[in-house]
Amino acid sequence: MKYVNISYIRSVETMQDSPLNNFDLNLLKIFSEVYQTQNLTLAAKKLRMTQSGVSRAMQRMRDQLEDPLFVRKGSSLEPTPRAQQIALTLPKILQDMENNFFPEQTFQPELFKGKIQIAVSGALIDALGTNIVFALNKQCPQALVQLVQWSSGTIPALEQGEINIGINHFPLPVGQNIRQIAIFKDRPVILMRNGHPLQMKELTPDVLSSASLAGMVVPELNEYQTLLAETIKNYGFHYQLRSEHIPTIFKMLQHSDLLMLTMEFAASTRPSDIIKNSINWKFPIPELSVALYFNQRDVAQPMYVWLQEIIKQVITEYREKFINHS
Repeated sequence: MKYVNISYIRSVETMQDSPLNNFDLNLLKIFSEVYQTQNLTLAAKKLRMTQSGVSRAMQRMRDQLEDPLFVRKGSSLEPTPRAQQIALTLPKILQDMENNFFPEQTFQPELFKGKIQIAVSGALIDALGTNIVFALNKQCPQALVQLVQWSSGTIPALEQGEINIGINHFPLPVGQNIRQIAIFKDRPVILMRNGHPLQMKELTPDVLSSASLAGMVVPELNEYQTLLAETIKNYGFHYQLRSEHIPTIFKMLQHSDLLMLTMEFAASTRPSDIIKNSINWKFPIPELSVALYFNQRDVAQPMYVWLQEIIKQVITEYREKFINHS
């Protein structure tokens, strides 16, 4: 007498009745690109498809899911709540599928001939930019490394895959498509010229209230800088100079009694005749961290895992050499 595995029959019956039987899984990759770019033309370019092909694929997915998925808003596409729900778990699903089908996939930097584009905050680029480029050129001698300063277009460029990875302070207001990984705390410090009248004094709030301050303007940190300005105002401090160009501020410090309130990484690039003083009293503002920013869908891609490790190593070595011992 032969025994029949009833649970197996049920699982087969369930699979046969599944809506996935009539669903083309290729649509998921197309949907992911459209969701990331919110633009059919850009999605088609990245997928190496025609725009009409992408449009037809999205129509098939709309029909099968009975949801519009995207609503045109000006020149871009706005995802519906259903599309947003799908996008929350889709990157992991696609990555799991890739890992299962191609488990031995690795990144070989010495053979890579493509472009690596990195955006770095203006407050960090002088400290880290050159070291990152040297490290990448050493391990990826055939790659084109492009280092750009973080701008208002960086987050959209990360979402669209035009920039591979960003380095900035944390946290920033970004969408759910962008992953933020904080690496190190970046503490506030005071800079002044060697021989400054306050050099030998303890820099208490009362002492600083009689001084004129200089500081950086970092556009992407507007919310933080607003809070900082309010805190400074409440302490009776006042800014005399603010600039996006840190060498200009250093020049002013060298030839005046200005004090600069900045963060340790920015302070590490100062000339030798500018000295650093720690803030030994509790400064009532949120701490900032140096962080990596990249597209959520790339979280487990071999190239991006390698790139994160290289940049973390560069920052760790720089911090140990120029910050911990300065």
